[in-house]
Amino acid sequence: AKIIDWYNSVGGLVAIMIFTLLVTALALICLLRATSIEASITDSSGGSQATTRKNLMQFKRNSFFWRASLNRSTGIASSFEKSIFYLGNEISPANRARVNEFAQEIFSNYPEFLGKPSLTLGLCRSVPSSECCNLRTSFLPLDVLNFGKARVVSSKNRFRNNVDDGQSGKVLCCIEIPIVGGLLANVDTQSSQSKTKPKDDHGCIRFTWLQLLKHQQKPKIAIITEIAGNYRPTLVGSKIPIPSWRNIMYCSTQRMFHAYVMWRFHGFVVKEYQRRVDG
Repeated sequence: AKIIDWYNSVGGLVAIMIFTLLVTALALICLLRATSIEASITDSSGGSQATTRKNLMQFKRNSFFWRASLNRSTGIASSFEKSIFYLGNEISPANRARVNEFAQEIFSNYPEFLGKPSLTLGLCRSVPSSECCNLRTSFLPLDVLNFGKARVVSSKNRFRNNVDDGQSGKVLCCIEIPIVGGLLANVDTQSSQSKTKPKDDHGCIRFTWLQLLKHQQKPKIAIITEIAGNYRPTLVGSKIPIPSWRNIMYCSTQRMFHAYVMWRFHGFVVKEYQRRVDG
């Protein structure tokens, strides 16, 4: 409660704005750098470089789509990110169990991915424990986000249509990681201790591996991530309705950085799949 009060103060607001702006600037720089690197690799030819290009093209990202919103009347934020990748070979029914096992493992390790130095220039690190994983600042003992234990959720009737221009698909894996606290999450301690509300009522990050049905094209998969549930960013404060300036500040900083992180994570997932499962 004291941390939330500090973040609602003027000093706390300035601090989180500076931190978020720095990280967002880093995201834009890395995004431009990654685009340049990808273009240079695609233009390579001959020898071992041609082999590298061939392997990359087998898992080429066809598209990346994202949207994010903030409900000003409730303060609840949500997001949706989707990457479509071409596969070298279609995932056979016999290999789906292996893919499911891989997806469960790598999705569950998302909090550890957030601790990669290349993602935040070493500003944050992941601190895992038996029940949760904390994203913590590298220089101060402050938890940016606290995650609960990952759980497998039912994939029935999820993303059956309209995922890729009307194509239908089959969900091979769906994982949720609850958000349980941290400086970026406005967690009400009283509601978290309430017996009438579930402990994961503060939102979660949902990960889905979707195999798109082949339709006169190369086989495709979709990696989908979402912020779902009742996630309330600390950056927007506790005043309802959310003031316009806080809404603009959140949408132009934390929301942008989240999209960049998911863009990186989707690529990381497919790269690891190629190396560990399909390679």
